[in-house]
Amino acid sequence: MNSSEVADKLIENLSKVNRKNYDMIASTLINGDQSEINRQCLSHPATYAFYAGVLATAKYRVNLAEHKLDQYYSEKYLEIKEEIGGDKGVTETFIKQKINTDEKYQELKLTLFKFQQEEGILSALVKSLEHKKDMLFSLASNLRAEIKSGITINDNPETGIAKAIKGAN
Repeated sequence: MNSSEVADKLIENLSKVNRKNYDMIASTLINGDQSEINRQCLSHPATYAFYAGVLATAKYRVNLAEHKLDQYYSEKYLEIKEEIGGDKGVTETFIKQKINTDEKYQELKLTLFKFQQEEGILSALVKSLEHKKDMLFSLASNLRAEIKSGITINDNPETGIAKAIKGAN
């Protein structure tokens, strides 16, 4: 599954993301074959731009939901104030509790929480793409140095130990 397919699935099911499929999405975006550094360096900006754009949309949705919640709270507050008139026995705490138990207010609050979760997930993915960019720069720099010096680093997958081989190119 390529990063574009992962992005499409993410947008469709963002609110259903759990630890297992989040790990799959993140590892698909971050992992790469060291032999494909050039291809990854070329494709990474587009992937980053896509996810940054989706994150911007998620932030907009959070801001809009916050605005709607604030607006509803204010409308409800004025409505309750008008209902009680000059009753001195009604406190601000009572009004706040009455609004907090309002069904529509709770619905708007849950929508805001859902959008905040989506924004958090996308933010984490964008940050991981920033880390990948740094890794790609480092790996590309190391590769250039290896080529220039004539020394190749071979990793032993069984031991995880790298050894330098002179003139292996």
